[in-house]
Amino acid sequence: MTLLRPRPLALVAVFIAACVAATAQVPDSQDAARAAWRYRRPVVLADGAKADGFMAVTIPPEVAERSQPSLADLRLVSDEGREVPYVLDIDLPRTAERRRSGRLVEAPIERRRWSAWVVDFDTATAFDRLELDIDGADFSKRVDVETSLDGAKWTRVDGDAWVFDRPWRGRRIHDTAIEQAAPLTARYVRLTVDDVHSRPVVVRNVTAVLTTHLGGRRWTRDAALVRLDTPAGQPSRYRIDAPAGAPVERIAIATDDVAFWRNVQVFEAGPRGDVVPVSERATIYRVRLDDAFLDAERLDVDLVRPIAAPLIVEIEDGDSPPLAHARVTLSGMERRALIPATGAALTLYYGNAATRRPVYDIEALRTRLSLVERYPQGTLGPETANPRFAPLAPMAFLASRGAVADTSQWTVSRQLRLTGGDDVYTLTLAPADLVHLRPDLGDIRLVDSERRQVPYVLEPRAAAARVALAVGKATPRDGAARTSAWQLTVPSDVPDGANRAALPLAALDLFFTDGFYTRPAVLLTPDRRAPHGQRVLEAATMRASRRVAGGTPDPQTFDLGDLRTATLGLEVGDGDNAPLTLTRAEAVVWVPRLTFKAAGGEYRLLFGNPGAAPPTYDLADLRQDVLAYSAIPIETKALQPPAPNADYARGARDVLSGLERGPLLWTALGFSIVALLWLTKVILKSPPSPPSQPPPPMP
Repeated sequence: MTLLRPRPLALVAVFIAACVAATAQVPDSQDAARAAWRYRRPVVLADGAKADGFMAVTIPPEVAERSQPSLADLRLVSDEGREVPYVLDIDLPRTAERRRSGRLVEAPIERRRWSAWVVDFDTATAFDRLELDIDGADFSKRVDVETSLDGAKWTRVDGDAWVFDRPWRGRRIHDTAIEQAAPLTARYVRLTVDDVHSRPVVVRNVTAVLTTHLGGRRWTRDAALVRLDTPAGQPSRYRIDAPAGAPVERIAIATDDVAFWRNVQVFEAGPRGDVVPVSERATIYRVRLDDAFLDAERLDVDLVRPIAAPLIVEIEDGDSPPLAHARVTLSGMERRALIPATGAALTLYYGNAATRRPVYDIEALRTRLSLVERYPQGTLGPETANPRFAPLAPMAFLASRGAVADTSQWTVSRQLRLTGGDDVYTLTLAPADLVHLRPDLGDIRLVDSERRQVPYVLEPRAAAARVALAVGKATPRDGAARTSAWQLTVPSDVPDGANRAALPLAALDLFFTDGFYTRPAVLLTPDRRAPHGQRVLEAATMRASRRVAGGTPDPQTFDLGDLRTATLGLEVGDGDNAPLTLTRAEAVVWVPRLTFKAAGGEYRLLFGNPGAAPPTYDLADLRQDVLAYSAIPIETKALQPPAPNADYARGARDVLSGLERGPLLWTALGFSIVALLWLTKVILKSPPSPPSQPPPPMP
């Protein structure tokens, strides 16, 4: 019998046919029904998945980069065209430790050459780490580890183990734990150390630790560090050159330097060029202990929360040169979709910037599902573009224009220019806008170039903005001795002399340079009816206990409850202490945010109409849907500063208001006073009238 070898061209044809067949598994009607999703991947089902159970499908970073930040646009669709529910879960690590303390028994010692200890755990014990309690300092010793089940037959553990406590460049490195690559089981452990190269140490106790890890699988990705321009003498800053998408939880910094020690902090880069710290100030190092021929290193920096935005790394070089060829490895916990096991072929669709998160009944099982130790694992096939992709305008069923507004009734206008397409946008107002608005915010209008209203959904307290107050010295009430006083003033950078007292102050943060103090403080607000013209808002005791010099001081916070005032008074009792140094004061103001649908073009925000009724838009019935969309935030540069509304028609109320503030009122008051004084003088100088004579008597 002769075996025929397949020709290379035949193999290619078979491969192409297989690819075509795999592509044909997704019906065209299914792609058309998900035309708003740009990408798709086949789901390779897990082996061993039970029909009544669940399986897990890992969502790799490549999918997250093309999806919404919260993965709200993921859709799983069966080959029958039905949407398959899922629970989005993070494979969080769960660690359990079993610890057993041993008993030290006698061991032979050859003084000046080596020391040894035998540890008895009383029963066969599994462990993957030995923690040694060592009495001593300034040592570095190689440890030979041997195990035994009966105390007679010993087995040497392969690999080098070291314990050390050594200073290095002004730092101290201490490590007395011996890690094992794989768990060992023994009743007895013999530890032998070399005393030739360093003085002897004493082991006081040994604990065997067995660690069990559940879940916690991580994805990793290498990225470059791009050095940014930084002033001389300042820490070096680097931008992580990697696409934003998957939430990063840890970075590991690599370098070609053989030995270094650096303090590192990671920042999140904001859209306006600002940076926010997202890690504690950590230390990375690689040290070489020459007397022990030992390299020790720590290169990981954990973030305080998962970050999908661009990241900035700040490295304090001190007097050392920057790290050589610095680079990073990004990592984060794997996110997975938990899906009811099915025999049908599945396709994952993603890449829809407008849709919102689906709501499935099995979401109620999230907590229980996350506690399962492991699931049959499904995987994703290669990414392909949806051939029927056709992006749709978000919320196409909604009208983006309302009724025409009578813009002559609004006093203030802000020009807005949108350059994007038809989409859902979000706009956060500035604190200065609030001085023109009513407390109920019912006089906000957004109109297009034809004065047609743009319906919006309003979040009255969407974001906390900070307003820097002017700080000036003041005189304490009654001239109180040993008391410091300040006046805090709302800034006057508001056009047209708008009332600064209309700004609702939610809280007050005071920053003092002093680090340790306990002082009574009184916060005051102007009140004509109160003694000294000031009313006590709050009396409290300010405390600080920062025992370390330097650093950012913690603020002293006062709750103001949306107080509307232009000035605040602060008095601090110093007692026999030196006065505190108040460096700055900031007010917290809650600002509103508008979410609306619009296309590119010119718009105007209108403020300041005391008589306007709050708007009523059909959009209000879809408030949750609108807020659930991934709206595009409008950049500050697209919005012009507040200015007088050119359409505004002045009325009698404005004339009276102008008189109240203008010189005509004072002139009229002056004439009235002069007239009253003249009339009083005339009355006082008039001669008294003679007394009337009584009538003659009747005859």
